[in-house]
Amino acid sequence: MIDEFKLHVFGSDVQRVAWETLLTECNNRGVPVYILSAGDKIGIIRMLQLMNLDDAFEEVLCTNPNEHTTPDEQPNPESDNGLHNFQGQTKYDVISTILREREIASFGCLMDDNPVNAIDKAKAITIEFVNVRTVEQTPTKQPGNIFYSFIADNKSLQLQPIASRGFADVGVINDVTELVKNGTYKIVFIDFDQTFQQWPGAIPFWRSNVIAAFHDRFKISTTRLY
Repeated sequence: MIDEFKLHVFGSDVQRVAWETLLTECNNRGVPVYILSAGDKIGIIRMLQLMNLDDAFEEVLCTNPNEHTTPDEQPNPESDNGLHNFQGQTKYDVISTILREREIASFGCLMDDNPVNAIDKAKAITIEFVNVRTVEQTPTKQPGNIFYSFIADNKSLQLQPIASRGFADVGVINDVTELVKNGTYKIVFIDFDQTFQQWPGAIPFWRSNVIAAFHDRFKISTTRLY
Protein backbone atom coordinates (compact mmCIF):
# COMPACT_ATOMS: atom_id res chain seq x y z
CA MET A 1 0.00 0.00 0.00
CA ILE A 2 3.01 2.29 -0.39
CA ASP A 3 1.64 4.08 -3.45
CA GLU A 4 -1.69 4.61 -1.71
CA PHE A 5 0.04 6.07 1.34
CA LYS A 6 2.08 8.37 -0.92
CA LEU A 7 -1.12 9.62 -2.54
CA HIS A 8 -2.50 10.47 0.90
CA VAL A 9 0.71 12.27 1.88
CA PHE A 10 1.33 14.19 -1.35
CA GLY A 11 -2.29 14.66 -2.38
CA SER A 12 -1.73 14.07 -6.07
CA ASP A 13 0.46 12.08 -8.42
CA VAL A 14 1.76 15.33 -9.90
CA GLN A 15 3.16 16.34 -6.52
CA ARG A 16 4.64 12.90 -5.94
CA VAL A 17 6.42 12.85 -9.29
CA ALA A 18 7.85 16.34 -8.80
CA TRP A 19 9.25 15.56 -5.33
CA GLU A 20 10.56 12.12 -6.22
CA THR A 21 12.24 13.50 -9.35
CA LEU A 22 14.03 16.10 -7.22
CA LEU A 23 15.15 13.47 -4.71
CA THR A 24 16.38 11.16 -7.49
CA GLU A 25 18.33 13.97 -9.11
CA CYS A 26 19.94 14.90 -5.79
CA ASN A 27 20.88 11.28 -5.15
CA ASN A 28 22.36 10.86 -8.64
CA ARG A 29 24.52 13.96 -8.20
CA GLY A 30 25.55 13.39 -4.61
CA VAL A 31 23.60 16.40 -3.32
CA PRO A 32 22.69 15.90 0.36
CA VAL A 33 19.03 16.49 1.22
CA TYR A 34 17.66 17.19 4.69
CA ILE A 35 14.15 17.54 6.05
CA LEU A 36 14.14 20.68 8.23
CA SER A 37 10.90 21.13 10.13
CA ALA A 38 9.32 22.66 13.21
CA GLY A 39 6.89 19.74 13.22
CA ASP A 40 6.99 16.25 14.70
CA LYS A 41 10.35 14.55 14.09
CA ILE A 42 9.18 11.04 14.98
CA GLY A 43 6.05 11.37 12.85
CA ILE A 44 8.06 12.66 9.89
CA ILE A 45 10.65 9.88 10.09
CA ARG A 46 7.98 7.19 10.30
CA MET A 47 6.03 8.65 7.38
CA LEU A 48 9.18 8.71 5.24
CA GLN A 49 9.87 5.10 6.19
CA LEU A 50 6.35 4.03 5.23
CA MET A 51 6.85 5.65 1.81
CA ASN A 52 10.28 4.00 1.39
CA LEU A 53 11.78 7.47 1.06
CA ASP A 54 13.81 7.69 4.26
CA ASP A 55 17.03 6.70 2.47
CA ALA A 56 16.66 9.76 0.22
CA PHE A 57 17.46 12.05 3.16
CA GLU A 58 20.61 12.56 5.16
CA GLU A 59 18.61 13.29 8.29
CA VAL A 60 15.40 14.76 9.65
CA LEU A 61 16.30 17.96 11.51
CA CYS A 62 13.66 19.31 13.85
CA THR A 63 13.22 22.51 15.86
CA ASN A 64 10.04 21.43 17.69
CA PRO A 65 10.43 22.54 21.35
CA ASN A 66 8.38 19.58 22.71
CA GLU A 67 5.89 21.81 24.50
CA HIS A 68 2.81 20.26 26.14
CA THR A 69 4.00 16.65 25.86
CA THR A 70 4.72 14.00 28.44
CA PRO A 71 8.36 12.95 29.02
CA ASP A 72 7.81 9.46 27.56
CA GLU A 73 5.99 10.69 24.44
CA GLN A 74 7.72 13.53 22.65
CA PRO A 75 7.58 14.51 18.97
CA ASN A 76 11.24 15.63 19.00
CA PRO A 77 13.18 13.70 21.65
CA GLU A 78 16.78 14.56 22.43
CA SER A 79 19.34 12.28 20.84
CA ASP A 80 21.32 9.90 23.02
CA ASN A 81 24.65 11.31 21.85
CA GLY A 82 23.62 14.91 22.51
CA LEU A 83 24.08 15.93 18.89
CA HIS A 84 21.55 17.72 16.71
CA ASN A 85 19.21 18.67 19.52
CA PHE A 86 17.77 21.77 17.83
CA GLN A 87 14.70 22.29 20.01
CA GLY A 88 13.58 25.92 19.86
CA GLN A 89 16.19 27.07 17.35
CA THR A 90 15.48 28.83 14.06
CA LYS A 91 15.86 27.02 10.77
CA TYR A 92 18.85 29.10 9.70
CA ASP A 93 20.48 28.38 13.08
CA VAL A 94 20.22 24.71 12.20
CA ILE A 95 21.45 25.23 8.65
CA SER A 96 24.52 27.15 9.82
CA THR A 97 25.35 24.28 12.20
CA ILE A 98 25.04 21.67 9.44
CA LEU A 99 27.22 23.68 7.07
CA ARG A 100 29.83 24.14 9.77
CA GLU A 101 29.83 20.40 10.55
CA ARG A 102 30.18 19.52 6.88
CA GLU A 103 32.92 22.15 6.53
CA ILE A 104 31.33 23.52 3.41
CA ALA A 105 29.90 26.83 2.28
CA SER A 106 28.07 25.28 -0.64
CA PHE A 107 25.32 27.13 -2.46
CA GLY A 108 21.95 25.53 -1.81
CA CYS A 109 18.41 26.21 -0.72
CA LEU A 110 15.75 25.88 1.94
CA MET A 111 12.36 25.03 0.41
CA ASP A 112 9.64 26.26 2.76
CA ASP A 113 6.05 27.52 2.67
CA ASN A 114 6.51 30.18 5.40
CA PRO A 115 8.63 33.27 4.56
CA VAL A 116 8.97 33.99 8.29
CA ASN A 117 11.58 31.23 8.38
CA ALA A 118 13.88 33.39 6.24
CA ILE A 119 14.08 36.17 8.84
CA ASP A 120 17.66 35.28 9.87
CA LYS A 121 18.91 34.09 6.48
CA ALA A 122 22.11 36.10 7.02
CA LYS A 123 23.32 33.29 9.30
CA ALA A 124 23.80 31.09 6.20
CA ILE A 125 23.96 33.40 3.21
CA THR A 126 24.84 30.63 0.74
CA ILE A 127 21.49 28.93 1.33
CA GLU A 128 18.72 30.62 -0.63
CA PHE A 129 15.21 30.71 0.77
CA VAL A 130 12.87 29.22 -1.83
CA ASN A 131 9.25 30.05 -1.13
CA VAL A 132 7.29 27.09 -2.46
CA ARG A 133 4.21 29.34 -2.52
CA THR A 134 1.87 26.75 -1.08
CA VAL A 135 -1.65 26.98 -2.42
CA GLU A 136 -4.02 26.23 0.46
CA GLN A 137 -7.18 24.31 -0.29
CA THR A 138 -10.09 22.91 1.67
CA PRO A 139 -9.62 19.16 2.09
CA THR A 140 -11.70 16.99 -0.18
CA LYS A 141 -12.14 13.27 0.16
CA GLN A 142 -9.76 11.00 -1.68
CA PRO A 143 -12.22 8.39 -2.98
CA GLY A 144 -11.11 4.89 -2.15
CA ASN A 145 -7.93 5.92 -0.34
CA ILE A 146 -7.81 3.68 2.70
CA PHE A 147 -5.47 5.95 4.65
CA TYR A 148 -7.63 9.02 4.19
CA SER A 149 -10.69 7.10 5.37
CA PHE A 150 -8.87 5.61 8.35
CA ILE A 151 -7.52 8.96 9.53
CA ALA A 152 -10.76 10.85 8.93
CA ASP A 153 -12.83 8.26 10.78
CA ASN A 154 -10.59 7.91 13.86
CA LYS A 155 -11.62 11.03 15.72
CA SER A 156 -10.69 9.43 19.05
CA LEU A 157 -7.07 9.47 17.85
CA GLN A 158 -7.33 13.11 16.76
CA LEU A 159 -6.04 12.11 13.36
CA GLN A 160 -8.74 13.64 11.20
CA PRO A 161 -7.44 16.07 8.56
CA ILE A 162 -7.27 19.67 9.70
CA ALA A 163 -9.30 22.40 7.99
CA SER A 164 -6.80 23.08 5.22
CA ARG A 165 -4.07 21.49 3.18
CA GLY A 166 -1.35 22.97 1.03
CA PHE A 167 0.27 22.03 -2.25
CA ALA A 168 3.76 23.31 -3.00
CA ASP A 169 4.03 24.93 -6.42
CA VAL A 170 5.17 22.15 -8.78
CA GLY A 171 6.89 24.75 -10.95
CA VAL A 172 9.04 25.80 -8.00
CA ILE A 173 9.93 22.17 -7.22
CA ASN A 174 10.93 21.64 -10.85
CA ASP A 175 13.02 24.83 -10.82
CA VAL A 176 14.99 23.50 -7.85
CA THR A 177 15.47 20.20 -9.68
CA GLU A 178 16.97 22.07 -12.63
CA LEU A 179 19.35 23.99 -10.35
CA VAL A 180 20.50 20.67 -8.89
CA LYS A 181 20.94 19.29 -12.39
CA ASN A 182 23.11 22.17 -13.58
CA GLY A 183 25.28 22.02 -10.47
CA THR A 184 24.13 25.28 -8.87
CA TYR A 185 22.66 23.71 -5.73
CA LYS A 186 24.99 21.46 -3.76
CA ILE A 187 22.77 20.95 -0.70
CA VAL A 188 18.99 21.07 -0.22
CA PHE A 189 16.84 21.54 2.89
CA ILE A 190 13.10 20.83 2.65
CA ASP A 191 10.33 21.75 5.07
CA PHE A 192 7.81 18.96 5.67
CA ASP A 193 4.34 20.20 6.64
CA GLN A 194 2.48 21.82 3.72
CA THR A 195 5.66 21.68 1.68
CA PHE A 196 6.84 18.09 1.16
CA GLN A 197 3.45 16.82 2.31
CA GLN A 198 0.03 18.43 1.83
CA TRP A 199 -1.11 18.31 5.47
CA PRO A 200 -0.25 20.87 8.18
CA GLY A 201 1.05 18.19 10.54
CA ALA A 202 2.73 14.78 10.45
CA ILE A 203 0.89 11.72 11.69
CA PRO A 204 1.90 11.66 15.39
CA PHE A 205 3.68 8.30 15.51
CA TRP A 206 5.30 9.40 18.78
CA ARG A 207 1.95 8.68 20.47
CA SER A 208 1.56 5.06 21.56
CA ASN A 209 -2.17 4.89 20.72
CA VAL A 210 -1.51 6.05 17.16
CA ILE A 211 1.25 3.48 16.67
CA ALA A 212 -1.04 0.75 18.00
CA ALA A 213 -3.99 1.81 15.82
CA PHE A 214 -1.90 1.84 12.64
CA HIS A 215 -0.35 -1.50 13.51
CA ASP A 216 -3.75 -3.07 14.13
CA ARG A 217 -5.20 -1.74 10.87
CA PHE A 218 -2.24 -2.03 8.51
CA LYS A 219 0.10 -4.51 10.27
CA ILE A 220 3.03 -2.10 10.12
CA SER A 221 5.95 -2.45 12.48
CA THR A 222 5.51 -0.75 15.84
CA THR A 223 9.25 -0.23 16.22
CA ARG A 224 10.19 3.39 16.83
CA LEU A 225 13.07 4.09 14.48
CA TYR A 226 14.77 7.45 14.89
